[in-house]
Amino acid sequence: MYRSVRNRHYRQVPSEGPRYVRRRVLASASGGGAALLAACTGREAGGQAPGTAPGASGAGTAGSASGPPLDLKLWGPPPAAEPGATLAKQLADLAQQNPRLRVELEPVSTTGTDVTKAIAVLASGTGPDVFYLGRWLTAQFAAHKVIAAIDKYASRSTRTVPLSDFYPRFITESRWRGELYGIPYVSGTRGLFYNKTHFQEAGLSVDKPPATWTDLQTAMSRLAKRGPDGQPSRIGYVPGSGNPGTYLTWFIYLWQLGGDLLAPDNKKVSPDLARLGTQALETMANQMQRAGGWPAVEALTSGTPLPQGTDMFSSGRVSTIMHQQAVLTNYDRVSALQYGVAPFPLPPNGKRVNYAAGPNLALFVGSKQPDAAWQVIEFLEEPSRLIQFNVAGALMPPRKSAAQSKEYLSLHPLFKFFADEQQHSRWVPIVAGIQDIFFALNETITPAIRGQSAPRDAIQNATIKVEQILKQNEAYL
Repeated sequence: MYRSVRNRHYRQVPSEGPRYVRRRVLASASGGGAALLAACTGREAGGQAPGTAPGASGAGTAGSASGPPLDLKLWGPPPAAEPGATLAKQLADLAQQNPRLRVELEPVSTTGTDVTKAIAVLASGTGPDVFYLGRWLTAQFAAHKVIAAIDKYASRSTRTVPLSDFYPRFITESRWRGELYGIPYVSGTRGLFYNKTHFQEAGLSVDKPPATWTDLQTAMSRLAKRGPDGQPSRIGYVPGSGNPGTYLTWFIYLWQLGGDLLAPDNKKVSPDLARLGTQALETMANQMQRAGGWPAVEALTSGTPLPQGTDMFSSGRVSTIMHQQAVLTNYDRVSALQYGVAPFPLPPNGKRVNYAAGPNLALFVGSKQPDAAWQVIEFLEEPSRLIQFNVAGALMPPRKSAAQSKEYLSLHPLFKFFADEQQHSRWVPIVAGIQDIFFALNETITPAIRGQSAPRDAIQNATIKVEQILKQNEAYL
């Protein structure tokens, strides 16, 4: 299965390019009874009607419109740019519906991913009430008592925030030791983007993008071009470029082979990592060599500056790239770019997988108004608002009723491809110490992808480092 886009010509949205998607969604939301809000109230999945005052689920007295004002803080994306601007507007709408709830949107800093700094903020009493936190950090922050368990709220908000309406994996990733520590807020899968014009020039079928690792290898050879100096002027594919990038892309290759970084209990390295991890890394290293080697790739990347608003793919320097759906808006602005998107190529007998990430909304332990903070989460998690926020960032709502709705899917011809890929999605292990694990993998896996160390040695070194980190965090596993 594949999907393609021809810029400015959309069968599903005949008169609108993706650059108008956010405007269309926000216009619908501001219309007071417009189609998007009316159709995406979430009632089919037990959601709350848009005009219902927060707190109608009975999650405490904070939802009452009477009483003294409650000043809250939400650490989230900067309001000066999307999707933060949309979030700021939604919080203003909340204040209109319930004047008691006044929420300040404060851009999340490095504290948002640094648990030590977050602990210091907690001690100072200056932290947020609601925390826009990457799901991959759930265990790390829950173990150190920075975010609060929210089972008591979720259990009595089954109509407004039904956990069954979220993709199951997201709820699993939001738990630590059986307790729920966040509500999924953002998602987004990946795909193999390919330049249709390059494929036609190389005599490759635009209707049959590479489906296997062997297909990709063949395509790389035919798509590559060299300049008068003999150096690559166009590369077919660069392993580890795009998103998730470098050592995180290695996870995809590993999963396709049936492997994983950690054993099922997340307390030790997987016993098949030495074999399958090495095979995945050797494949990526070989692809890098076929691309011309890392020095040539780096020269092409950092040589002539890229045109503003483009990357290696949309500028035409790379013919295929693994990337997230968030790039759709930028790619659709490049008028000369004709592209398609397809699932990741597979090894022999490989497993079809995707990589899906995203933040949660969590309650900060130091909140003095947790009931009111939960009301904010309920309000923002309503399906139509999830669509507004996620479309503003060219991402995907984590609720099935929103991601699979006609209102969401009709906004871009490729949204359906990315939504369908959720059934194949995975993510990194959600464990305490994951930040240190990432540092260790970057130090070991990334150089091997670039041909700067032997794949087998890199996996051995990564295993030693990861096992040390797991040992250091065994009290939290």
